[in-house]
Amino acid sequence: MTQATAHFEEWVSVSHPAPQSTVRLACLPYAGGSASFFFPVAKALHPSVEVLALQYPGRQNRFHEPRIDNIPEFADQIFTALRHLDDKPLALFGHSMGAVLAYEVALRMQDAGMPAPVRVFASGRRAPSRYRDERIHTAPDPEFLAEMRALLPR
Repeated sequence: MTQATAHFEEWVSVSHPAPQSTVRLACLPYAGGSASFFFPVAKALHPSVEVLALQYPGRQNRFHEPRIDNIPEFADQIFTALRHLDDKPLALFGHSMGAVLAYEVALRMQDAGMPAPVRVFASGRRAPSRYRDERIHTAPDPEFLAEMRALLPR
């Protein structure tokens, strides 16, 4: 087993192999999530899309491993796990923190001169260009209430 294969097998769970698929979808869960979150997706898409569910350190079968608390390091590790997949188009799907990681992995693919993902799907997260102060929960009550009122439909 090569080092690349070992790294891939450590990071990626394929619950429904789809060797006849024409595309792979790498799914990156939210911060507290695990690969099993994507089991229903893999089952629903099988056999047209092969779903690769990322398993983060500190989760499920990798529970004994230390968690990674650094997005650049996290993205580097995921990129290393996926970089050898060049026989089929690859799409990335990330939810919440996984959306940030999917974006970062796509950037690493670009920087390495690899083909870009055919799609990057982001769920539960704003685009990197859309900044918003996320500390409203710490604001004094009047400011917090004003923000909540601003969110009500008019």
